Amino acid sequence: MPRSKTAVVAPKPPVIVSKTPEPIAVQSPSLMQTMKEGVAFGTGSGLARIMLDRLFNTNDKETSYDACSEKRMVFERCLIDQSEHIFCRKQENALNDCLTRK
Repeated sequence: MPRSKTAVVAPKPPVIVSKTPEPIAVQSPSLMQTMKEGVAFGTGSGLARIMLDRLFNTNDKETSYDACSEKRMVFERCLIDQSEHIFCRKQENALNDCLTRK
């Protein structure tokens, strides 16, 4: 039996071209950014602690509401939002007055 003249050629494997990912632009951390993150973390953990205390009905005097906590939260929110400098200064003074009265 004669062989056919057409040869079956295996297909070439596909060429895989991999692109290197473009570098992500990372901003260097600033002092203000670090302070905002710290205040936000502190506020969040404080609120979480209060929520858990109320959820489990713990009445420790250390974790109870103090008179300055609302002023502290307003001042911290002012720092995070970067509100007007005069408003933040007033909130800081009110918080300091509250803390010194204790």
